[in-house]
Amino acid sequence: MRAYTVAVAAFALDVPVKWMDNVLSHHSIPGLTIGRQGLQRRIPAETLVVLAIAKRIHRAVGAPLATALELAAAAASMPVGRVPVGSDDSTIPGDLWLSADVEAVRRTLDARLREAVEFGATPRRGRPPKRVV
Repeated sequence: MRAYTVAVAAFALDVPVKWMDNVLSHHSIPGLTIGRQGLQRRIPAETLVVLAIAKRIHRAVGAPLATALELAAAAASMPVGRVPVGSDDSTIPGDLWLSADVEAVRRTLDARLREAVEFGATPRRGRPPKRVV
């Protein structure tokens, strides 16, 4: 399974690294495992699809990011990318749907990821080596 650094993912989603880091730290996202402190995060490609859809929902509709992530995860897991929204009453059939072209999002994201990997160098982590004089 392909996985990407936070910097590469931020470039691919066209968001600041700080935004990406905050989203990963504060929200539960399917496919993302919690690692140890000091290790660089690796974000699976499918998790990036959920983040890309959530970012679009959040910005286009103004939904809170937590809600956008839930809807995006549901849409990305469906073959059609269509999820019911807007009804708190389970007796009323869903008449409002959120639809996402998940395959188009994947294609766009793959192109951006190829570009990001090509141009982005992996930053060094940790303390710099001691300078010997």
